Amino acid sequence: MNIKITHSWLLEYLETKATPQQIQEYLSLCGPSIERIEKVGDDWIYEIEITSNRIDTVSVVGIAREAGAILSRFNIPARFKPPQIKAPIDNPVLPFTIKDPKNLCNRLMAVVMNNVSVENSPEYIKNRLLVAGIRSLNNLVDITNYVMLEIGHPTHVFDYDRIKTNNFLIRQAKKGEKITTLDEKTYELFENDIIIDDGTGKIIDFPGIMGTANSVVTNETKRIVFFIESNDSVAIRKSSMTHGIRTMAASINEKYPDINLVKTALFRGIELFEKYAKAKVASKIFDIYPNPVQDKKIEISYEYLTERIGVTIPVNKIKDILLNLGFKIYEKNNKLEITDPSFRFHDVSQPEDIVEEIARIYGYHNIPSQLPPMVYIKQPEDTERLFQYQQVIKTYLKHQGCFEVMNYSACSQDLLEAFDLQTKAYLEITNTISQDIKYLRQSLVPLLVKNIKDNEGYKSNLKLFEIAKTYIPTEKDLPVENFKIACVVNTSFADLKGILDGLIKELNIDEVIIEPAKNNLFTSSMQGNLICHCDPELSRGRSYNPEYSSRDNPVNIRRPIGNGIATSPAFRERQGPRNDNDSIIGNFGKISAQYTAKLQLKSDVFAFEMDFTEFISTARLMPIYKKFNQFANIHLDLTIEHNRPYNEIISIAKKTAPNLIDVSLKDTYKNNLTLHFVFATDDRNLTEKEAMEELEKIKKLI
Repeated sequence: MNIKITHSWLLEYLETKATPQQIQEYLSLCGPSIERIEKVGDDWIYEIEITSNRIDTVSVVGIAREAGAILSRFNIPARFKPPQIKAPIDNPVLPFTIKDPKNLCNRLMAVVMNNVSVENSPEYIKNRLLVAGIRSLNNLVDITNYVMLEIGHPTHVFDYDRIKTNNFLIRQAKKGEKITTLDEKTYELFENDIIIDDGTGKIIDFPGIMGTANSVVTNETKRIVFFIESNDSVAIRKSSMTHGIRTMAASINEKYPDINLVKTALFRGIELFEKYAKAKVASKIFDIYPNPVQDKKIEISYEYLTERIGVTIPVNKIKDILLNLGFKIYEKNNKLEITDPSFRFHDVSQPEDIVEEIARIYGYHNIPSQLPPMVYIKQPEDTERLFQYQQVIKTYLKHQGCFEVMNYSACSQDLLEAFDLQTKAYLEITNTISQDIKYLRQSLVPLLVKNIKDNEGYKSNLKLFEIAKTYIPTEKDLPVENFKIACVVNTSFADLKGILDGLIKELNIDEVIIEPAKNNLFTSSMQGNLICHCDPELSRGRSYNPEYSSRDNPVNIRRPIGNGIATSPAFRERQGPRNDNDSIIGNFGKISAQYTAKLQLKSDVFAFEMDFTEFISTARLMPIYKKFNQFANIHLDLTIEHNRPYNEIISIAKKTAPNLIDVSLKDTYKNNLTLHFVFATDDRNLTEKEAMEELEKIKKLI
């Protein structure tokens, strides 16, 4: 929050000849940030940012205290002048009682005043309120706002004659009770809201937040109750946010203002009422303070200060800084016993806070820039490996035109039902803040498909990927958390397969194998499972989401045990039974039309998803060096009818010809394939006749 105060007002509590420009510069350097200064007439206006932990600076007095401590560090004479207010004398003329049987208020003070004259406020008060953004109403209301800005604690004034019982009862609201506030708005209260009633059930105030219309002062007011309370800040915050009533009083009260300011604010208000409203004290001074705040002491050594700040600060400077900030100090055994001022009770609670106070006033610019000794903490090997491969994969996918997505780890019930997934199989977040993040996801695909839907109106060709954890529930233990990688495109199946093929090559994975599978998520004619061979120890404890582990007539991809046939990474169809150590690591395909129709997608969507840890289990950051063959290669072409799967043709060729080092697809025409074969040996020059003989053997088998 920001406040605006004038230079002339500040000088009432700060003795200095510093210019407004100097005050702005040095306070912004070591204390509250003065964001802007502006000259208006003969005065200057400061706009000051108040951070939530420094509510003690939300007033003119608080800023003056900070300025007194900071300016002297820059050799500018400055002295903070605390408010000097005389305690009023009790005069119990009018009857009045206050009861707080449950001690709902930390402290409350009140006084009744009579012979009140309602008039316009003096010009200087109206001008200072106007600068702060507060409209002048009359001298009674203006004084309460003026005291809040000057001292830093909200105050309130009631019309004594509109409270027929002359009684204040502090209690919690009952369900269904309603109030009408000063702005003529009606609110239905909750059971934990703190309110004040007159003893008959009539609510006359919403303390700490806003007054009510039935006790407000008017031009006919002759007697008033001047009332200040220090409430439970948590309760104030809850009530203010729940009802949407955001006043300056609520903003201050919810941040633990100094409880001892209650007395200062009350006495200052009485002084102003007597001066500008001709009011007289007509009751005793009520002060209900059931649990007085005890002094908080912090012990700290000079060695600790030097070690934490990184520079030796003279002892006399340390003491001056702390004393100017309002701390009390007692030195013993080369240590300081420091007592917090009450206005820093919630902000300063440990030695580190004292270090911060000394360092900021001493000046961070006076502390040399020196890095601490470097300490390298080696991460677990699996963590390092995951991080390395994530960077490689992200870079590759970025170069393929893919955008990285970071979705929430949870999704909505509607999204799961759109993919015909049963919510009972998913972990539910019981205290979710939104229905959109209710169930922990077991797959990255649904949210990525939703991302396509959300963005297809802005871009026609979309390629999105994500690397994140999924959560598989277990009966007793915590859920199994698996890293997965998924990519979704709305371009073509060939584009997706090309991205996946290139990713396998980028990671120097020897081979993956495709085999039939079944899954309703993907179109039956365009899907597949990814299978790889994994070390049993590496894959132990990892699970795969069964809802996405199969396809209608799909293919699985695996890495086989033994000597790999392929000399370059590629998909190939599985031949024979799956090996015991082969593991399904993922799946890919075209999202079924029934799901894209539910989400009203404009184009077909294609996706792959894999278990990230198992996918990289046999990957290599660097390819294995292969010695260059110094003997000549023989290149031959063969055109055949495409009557069996392409991967099966390649597998037969490599098994049949011992000197075949490479085979690739050269061309297609109708139902024919033209294959390019490369033959060579590593100990002599192969003859063309020998190569032709091997090609004939291949031709007979395929």
